[in-house]
Amino acid sequence: MDARAALGELRLWWAKWMNKAANLRPSTGITALPHCDCQFYPNVHKLLQILVTLPVTTATAERTFSSMRLLKNYLRSTMSQERMVGLALLYAHRDVDVSVSEVIDRFAKIPRRVSFVL
Repeated sequence: MDARAALGELRLWWAKWMNKAANLRPSTGITALPHCDCQFYPNVHKLLQILVTLPVTTATAERTFSSMRLLKNYLRSTMSQERMVGLALLYAHRDVDVSVSEVIDRFAKIPRRVSFVL
């Protein structure tokens, strides 16, 4: 691969997509690869093929396990297994939207453990 030719192709490729609307531009290597004409952009096509075969990082999963380790060490003696699992799941899946009204409704349907006597 000739570095100067590859750089020239990258500039042409970039100029091609800068003339398009932002919502029409490919946002990942996988979405860009089908749009790359291997006859006109052979070096860019090769670079995109390499890009889509690179492994994805595991930093998010490692960060979650690190946080769970901190949670376990800090709160191990003061909480039950069920509560700790619940908190770990909430932390690991914090991108999920939780409706407060649904949580309140679900707790309202659970029978009380204490009965009041008058």
